[in-house]
Amino acid sequence: QRLNSLLYNTISFKNNPTPNIIIGDSRIRKLPNERITEITGDEYFTLHANAVKLNEIIDLFWITDSLYFASEHAHLKNVIIGINFNLYNEYAYSNRVEDVIGLLNNKFIYIFNWNIMETTYLAVKNELFGITKKKKRNKNEFWKYTINTVAENHYSKWEKPDNSLIQLKAVGEFCKVNNINLTLLIVPHCYEF
Repeated sequence: QRLNSLLYNTISFKNNPTPNIIIGDSRIRKLPNERITEITGDEYFTLHANAVKLNEIIDLFWITDSLYFASEHAHLKNVIIGINFNLYNEYAYSNRVEDVIGLLNNKFIYIFNWNIMETTYLAVKNELFGITKKKKRNKNEFWKYTINTVAENHYSKWEKPDNSLIQLKAVGEFCKVNNINLTLLIVPHCYEF
């Protein structure tokens, strides 16, 4: 799960599809599913991936709809998409979902996937030698790095994400036609960031 949260969570959804899903980056996983269930009466699956981009979130929507439909259930009922300010950028682009689709469609690729091999290696290593705990990072140093480096990487090159917006509108139209409740949730950012 830590090495490739995108792959892990997509496979988890495939094995346990629900009509209600939350899709976003690692910040969206902080949403309190128990509280959401308490308020709405519906159970949600949170499909998050570390450093996921807006185009990947849109691709994940299409995957989850097809996986849910393929599981002989109805279409999705409720979809919450978390969009962070730093994802709203044409240059924030990645295409890791294609690898996940390949793994879902061809099980033989699974055993040759680098993350799977690394996980297997670490599992054997930890079984033989025990788990070495990582040293905790200093919070002040981490925040300084976040402001000086991560923020610079996210915002130094920016352009309106026209392609992703077209795709997001297609998701919205699909949801209207298929009576899927779509909520776009803008996750708050620290002003300093």
